[in-house]
Amino acid sequence: MAEDLAAEADGEEGDAPAKKKPGLLVPILFGLVLAMALGIGAAVAVMTGIAPIPGLEKAEGEKKKKHDEEEDKPKPKVVFVALDPLLITIRSKKGTSTLRLQLSIETTEPYAKKVEEFKPRILDALNTLMRAVDERDLSEPRAFDRLRAQMLRRIRLAADPTAIRDLLITEYVVL
Repeated sequence: MAEDLAAEADGEEGDAPAKKKPGLLVPILFGLVLAMALGIGAAVAVMTGIAPIPGLEKAEGEKKKKHDEEEDKPKPKVVFVALDPLLITIRSKKGTSTLRLQLSIETTEPYAKKVEEFKPRILDALNTLMRAVDERDLSEPRAFDRLRAQMLRRIRLAADPTAIRDLLITEYVVL
């Protein structure tokens, strides 16, 4: 009983606060800081070229050699194929107006003849698209860009997509 009274005076056996191990947190934090410092130092050394990555120089040399070979190859000459002018009737609340549209297709020399052969299909695709154009479609600020993108998409569908590089609107007049 005396022992029980002594235990109660000191506090109950289960209620005694557990003591933390001193110094366990400090080494962990020190290790994390050291690992971060080493990682940052290694990244800086690699980026500045102080410590090159083995094998990377060989890969960069191969890339440069490949790039030099590509520059030595003659690039195909860019050619512009002019399309016949399009006259489109535009509906509006005020009545009708006419849009005169002159277009050129950007291609390369090997494909120029192919684009010429596809001209009837290209013009058909453009006329079909432009019949659906309304005045509201042309009045918005970004409408011109959207219209050009839609025309380019239709031209690529009508002709060989690899032959068509870009579409240029060389004349745009509302009469």
